[in-house]
Amino acid sequence: MGAHEKTYALGPNISFREVGESGILLNTVSGQIYTCNDTARAFVKGIDGQRKFAELIDLVLEEFEVGRDQLNADLADFIGKLEEESVVVPVGGAA
Repeated sequence: MGAHEKTYALGPNISFREVGESGILLNTVSGQIYTCNDTARAFVKGIDGQRKFAELIDLVLEEFEVGRDQLNADLADFIGKLEEESVVVPVGGAA
């Protein structure tokens, strides 16, 4: 299943905080910190275990004037990297 059909939640050891226009993801076990630019912050802020990837794209598009195709490509790559690191996890049988 591709990222676009998946629903994501933050990993069990991940905490997210907004810091101005950016954001920080913290692995509370390892201490690893991931920084987010403004677009990534808006995307991560919407990850709630209920919204599908495509719905998260729509949220970002409401906040930023960017092309949908480029945003899809960039955030698919981003979510893939976060999933590899278990910063986000698929939910609802979407593994």
